[in-house]
Amino acid sequence: AAANSLWPTMPEDVQAMAARVMGGRWYTCPNGHAYYVDMCGRPTVIQRCAECGAEIGGTDHNLLQTNRDLMDVGPDLYQRTVFEDNSERGLCLRSAAQDAEDRYYSVRGLTAAGVRMLRLVMHSAMLAGCCASRA
Repeated sequence: AAANSLWPTMPEDVQAMAARVMGGRWYTCPNGHAYYVDMCGRPTVIQRCAECGAEIGGTDHNLLQTNRDLMDVGPDLYQRTVFEDNSERGLCLRSAAQDAEDRYYSVRGLTAAGVRMLRLVMHSAMLAGCCASRA
């Protein structure tokens, strides 16, 4: 049961989190890089993809033929893209070296200190549970 659970302080699905926070509609450039359009959710200008330089967006609320509407929300205005949360299940921690590189790492809206404190409490409880079950 624990292997399929979402644990506090574990990394979350970044794309689903960004869609929740930023709202708007999400699309991809011809090379599959995601971008979003706020306000009405339909493109009104042609820009360049920040990752590959391909044309993104469109004009007059019409998406470029080479771009794709993520989750196929459709052509209506003021619709939001909603992603399924595909966060990893179970206890999935970064290595100690990765944590040491980024002292300010935080997840799910917690501060960096809050993440580390909650992990300490959570792991202490798991250790106590293991010791108690062996006694």
